Amino acid sequence: MYQYMQSGPYQFRAVAKEIIWRSPPMDRPHFVNLDAAPGDVAIQWAAGKLAQAHAESGATEHGPRIVVGLTTSPKPGIWHGLDDVHLPEGDDSFVIACHKDAPELLVWGTTTRGVVYGLLELADRLAHGAAVTAKDFVTPMVRSPKARLRSVSRCFSSEIEDKGWFHDREGWRRYLDMLATNRFNRVALTFGMPYNYPYQNGYLTDVYLHFAYPFLVAPEGHDVRVRELSDDERADNLETLQFIGREAERRGLEFHLGLWTHGYDFDDTPRANYTINGITPDNHAAYCRDALHALLVAVPQIRGVTLRVHIEGGVPEASYDFWSVVFQGIARTGRPIEVDLHAKGVEPKLIDTAIRSGLPVNISPKYLAEHMGLPYHQAAIRREESPPAGDVPSAMSFSEGSRRFLRYSYGDLLSRARDYSVSFRIWPGTQRILLWGDPDMAGGYGQLSTIAGATGVEICEPLSYKGRMGSGQPGGRFNYTDGALIPKFDWQKHEIFYRIWGRQLHDAAAEGPELLRLLDSRCGDAADDVAKALTGIGGVLNIVTQAYGPSACNHYYWPEIYDNLSLINPPGQLPYGDDFDQPGRFGNAPTFDPQLFANPAQYATEALADRQSHRYTPLDVAGWLDARAETGLAAAKAAEARNGADLPETRRILADVRILAGIARFFAAKFRAGCSWEIYLKTGDPELFRAAKRQYAAAIEHWKSAADTGTKIYQRNLSCGPFTWLQGNWADRVQAMVRDLNDIEAWHVDTRLPLSADADTLARVKALIAQGGRMQTAAAGHAPPSAFVPGAPVKLRLARRADWFAAPVLHYRRLNQAESWLQSEMTPDGADYMATIPGLYTESDFELQYYFSVETPAGPCLMPGLTADLSNQPYFVLCAENTPKGDDR
Repeated sequence: MYQYMQSGPYQFRAVAKEIIWRSPPMDRPHFVNLDAAPGDVAIQWAAGKLAQAHAESGATEHGPRIVVGLTTSPKPGIWHGLDDVHLPEGDDSFVIACHKDAPELLVWGTTTRGVVYGLLELADRLAHGAAVTAKDFVTPMVRSPKARLRSVSRCFSSEIEDKGWFHDREGWRRYLDMLATNRFNRVALTFGMPYNYPYQNGYLTDVYLHFAYPFLVAPEGHDVRVRELSDDERADNLETLQFIGREAERRGLEFHLGLWTHGYDFDDTPRANYTINGITPDNHAAYCRDALHALLVAVPQIRGVTLRVHIEGGVPEASYDFWSVVFQGIARTGRPIEVDLHAKGVEPKLIDTAIRSGLPVNISPKYLAEHMGLPYHQAAIRREESPPAGDVPSAMSFSEGSRRFLRYSYGDLLSRARDYSVSFRIWPGTQRILLWGDPDMAGGYGQLSTIAGATGVEICEPLSYKGRMGSGQPGGRFNYTDGALIPKFDWQKHEIFYRIWGRQLHDAAAEGPELLRLLDSRCGDAADDVAKALTGIGGVLNIVTQAYGPSACNHYYWPEIYDNLSLINPPGQLPYGDDFDQPGRFGNAPTFDPQLFANPAQYATEALADRQSHRYTPLDVAGWLDARAETGLAAAKAAEARNGADLPETRRILADVRILAGIARFFAAKFRAGCSWEIYLKTGDPELFRAAKRQYAAAIEHWKSAADTGTKIYQRNLSCGPFTWLQGNWADRVQAMVRDLNDIEAWHVDTRLPLSADADTLARVKALIAQGGRMQTAAAGHAPPSAFVPGAPVKLRLARRADWFAAPVLHYRRLNQAESWLQSEMTPDGADYMATIPGLYTESDFELQYYFSVETPAGPCLMPGLTADLSNQPYFVLCAENTPKGDDR
């Protein structure tokens, strides 16, 4: 059925394909009028998946008639007597609806991909044991994404661990099925990330596909070869890449390629397992141009290319001529292939060079360093990311010099005047082995990754860095010693991670049954409690990371299997020796948002000065962690008493919940110990010394509990790199913790600090520590303006409350992390307080962000602050007048 319909200004084509469940029951549906119109291959594929799910479900009853439509109409239901069915604008929206009096389902999408999502939702219900009936959709299911980019990066890091999955055709089909079902719209295959630097690396060993071109293509006019690689293997690699591209397109997924390495000092890699001949400084740029062009022609499904353009990609910064030549290789395809520039080291001239190529340009900063924190964008970057005062080598003049502020966040990229798009990338530093599952936080990322018109987010998959830097082990992608827990494909352990992330990035309105029905079919009667355990514990490592940042680099900091930083002694070597100010002890390590989070040393200073900290303290964080651990463990205990407790999925999840609970309680207790120790250092009070030691001992016992669980089912070496702090497992970290605790006792014996605080001060700070977290949140009392006029003052009002100790303080800044925050005490104005952001300050190309702080009898208060789920934005963002919200600018 092919028809045009007209309603007022809305004209649309109803691709009205009908799927009819035939009676008597057949082993598959019959498809009527499945046109082969351009772009409909993905709809046909999704319809086939629905038919397959129906057949495999064993359903024997007559099912509903399904009408499928592609439309831009906001009210497609009017053609079927459903006047109240609304389809939101925007790419990839869909609605599934049914008239209460008709056994007919309507699946409408604003794009082909939206239709695909609707059909796959029905297929997913069948696949996990739920019936598909018309009455389920009398209340329409409407999903519409705020984040237009919802991408997963699959990273090739190790020949030993990754070559198998790279060439596994069935594995790719199942993996891409899973991504499409969970409403991701892009898959990125990433080469060249295994090493931080591709030159002057005596430790460079496994370089398979690291400098990817010669492993894939042999462009005419260049005699460049991988000496140890046969032509047949190179052809096989390309054929696999072509297969992935075709299969991604078939499912409606964009296919992007990450090429993170373009330089290589071939004379200084004596341990490399592959050597490349034929590249010289004279032909380097031309070869990369022609090889990239050959690759894009051979794989026409590639829609974008990610490039690391700072020194770690092997090309000196400010190499404009080199990149201009490389961009030509993309432009010559004649396709609008996106050039995605990794943000570190990016500066205006390089951006302009890319734009002048005529290609669409995207800049992709890291969301929060090389880790995963809370969903909001850090209000301020660590001071360690500010441009240095001295000179830096010219080869890294931007990334380590004048634009150092772009290393680990968005810096100054969010200008309204930009002529490129911006998306964010979540790096795999925080959580690589254990399961993650916090729907609220995933939904927060879906909402907040679009700040200032950014397009969304790309997630580096959990196993991105397994086997990194030549540390691969046979079978290392699966991690388990118990064969019963090993899934067929490595990503299947993390399938709930992909489900929660994909669906919540698409639309935070996704509900529990939609997110967790996977567990219903795999955990038996324990499913509900397993879901509560996983979602209850899910965000603990996000919290730890936000509040504790001893290194922004995932190469050094891995909070999941934490290399202990001493409470008293600065490290004598890496991993933490050079990434923050000395003395480099635990309590002095910075947070990943110094504007809103205080470390133990800062807390001690403010507590002794009798100042309310207008930041979240380590004691606030400790309370959050303990609460989540308690929730997760209570649900895990209930699940272990259910039928289904012995099923592999249940066992995998509950083991990870127990490990995460131990880690959460470890950090909660160590944060408390850090606060007690830092105040002890300033006062010499022996009671605080004993408290710190007692809290630290408790922390170690919690870590031991995590290690006991981990060593029962996981491999002894969960290797993510060649160094001790990137290898081993939880048990290997205990010795350093115990040694540190013993060193504390010895230090105290040898260095008895004199008492330097009066009794009243000591009593007050001890009471504060006993009270724990005190930060309050109040969202009411302020109505943000709808917009501001650049160059005009912005007046902000806040309703007065009688219990405030003093006037509130307005904190404000342009949405530019290269700048510092300003603050102004508010003044009474009738029933309100008022403050003004000056017109001279608003005259810029940046949006404004602001929040309020105030002292109350119960403790300090932030407005809006973080809500209980820690998934909101704790400041207001104010856009300029006539600025489109949610669009690229």
